[in-house]
Amino acid sequence: MLKLTLLILSLAIVGIVESTVDAGISTRSAEAKGTLMCGNAPAVGVKVYLKREKSTDIEDIIGHSVTDEQGKFTVNGNTERYGGSKSTIDPVLIFYHKCDKADAKSFQVFDLRFPRTYTTIGRVSRRPYDIGTFNLQIKYPGQSEDKIAPDY
Repeated sequence: MLKLTLLILSLAIVGIVESTVDAGISTRSAEAKGTLMCGNAPAVGVKVYLKREKSTDIEDIIGHSVTDEQGKFTVNGNTERYGGSKSTIDPVLIFYHKCDKADAKSFQVFDLRFPRTYTTIGRVSRRPYDIGTFNLQIKYPGQSEDKIAPDY
């Protein structure tokens, strides 16, 4: 009986310690960078969003950026405003562009997931994911159209 009581007490202590440790490191961060092209020209003004996970919920956006004159972007974010199970990151980049369709009323939209191994504990990412160079003239898997980019 004493062994059973000690076992139950030990398991309870381990559970408390695990939940305390997990709560203490609940903020995670991610960062991505790259260059976007429209054919041979830099894709200027492309909206790039970093989401906590793939979803349609605008609340999952943790960072945003716009490509510069060279088509380059860096986007980062963290889960500081979330708690518990929502503090995990399964990072997804969402791109809103009008490559070859500058006068179009809608954006071409596609997403790109990147490995969780590029997420770090804390508010500042220490390991950026470099997507390299993407040509936006290519139609990417799952690409769609959207009339409005999230106003973040």
